[in-house]
Formats: sequence, structure tokens, C-alpha cells
Amino acid sequence: MKPFSESKKSISFRIFDTVRYLGKALDHFMSVNKIPLAGDQVPLLMLAAQFEGSSMNDLAKIIERDKAGILRGLRSLEKHGLIRFQDTAADRRKRLVYLTPIGHDLLEKIMKSIGKVEKILENGIDIVTLKNFYAVLDIIKSNCLKITGQKSESIGDSDFNKKK
Repeated sequence: MKPFSESKKSISFRIFDTVRYLGKALDHFMSVNKIPLAGDQVPLLMLAAQFEGSSMNDLAKIIERDKAGILRGLRSLEKHGLIRFQDTAADRRKRLVYLTPIGHDLLEKIMKSIGKVEKILENGIDIVTLKNFYAVLDIIKSNCLKITGQKSESIGDSDFNKKK
């Protein structure tokens, strides 16, 4: 039995392997474009921007992560000067998250970089294949949710009319 060779044929291995390479590519792209964040910090900055003025608890619930992990990530973004915390008058324990002007500027640069990466990733993939790929990803996500006992859902929010 050759577990490593056999596992390379599985869906989960192929996805993990692809995600690993995608992470490396994104980190490289961020470095080349002088974006001072690791790839795993970028989604947190994007989340903070989209739900600006939310509490850390709310952000943790949105992405289904523990509050301590979110806090560590947000503190790192705060050290980079990208976000700030603001206490609420009603509850001193509740701290709301806001992007700083530097955070907004960097996010704009990140979004442009991500657009470039997306074009590279989509290179050689026609629109039909891309639609099918997204549909397969939705099915896999739905099946993963079933495994963990969560409600199965579909993303289905890709606007392919804007693509290609």
C-alpha cells in the first residue's frame, strides 16, 4: 500500500494540494506587490472592511471562528495600523472594528492585486468550464457541511455575466 500515492487520487487531497499552491502564489503576489500581509491576514482585513463597525464577536460568528483567533488576527492588523478598535458607550467590553485610512488604501491595492491573480488563475478556462467548476465547488462545500451536521447550502453568487 502506498498511502501518499493513493491519496493523490482523492478529491480532498487535490483540494488541499491546490489550496497550498494557491496560498504560496498569493503570498508571493502580495510580497511582489509590497503588500505587508500574509495571505491568511487578507481575508480578515476584507471581512473587517465589509462589516466595518461590527464587534469582534460578530466577525467571529460570520466566519465561524473562535473569538480568540479573530482577536489575534485583528491585533496583528492593528499593529500594522490597518484597523482600530472603538469602545461602545453602551458596553465597555464590546469593541467595534474599523479600518483606518491606511487600511482602506491597502485594501484597495489588495483588491486590484486579487483581480490580477484571478485573471491568471482563469487563464485557459472557458466560461462554461468555470461555471461548472463553481458548481462542483458548491456541491463539495454542501457535502462538507452535511458531514459536520450543518445545514447544506450553496454559494451560487458568482456573476458570470461580468466575466470573460
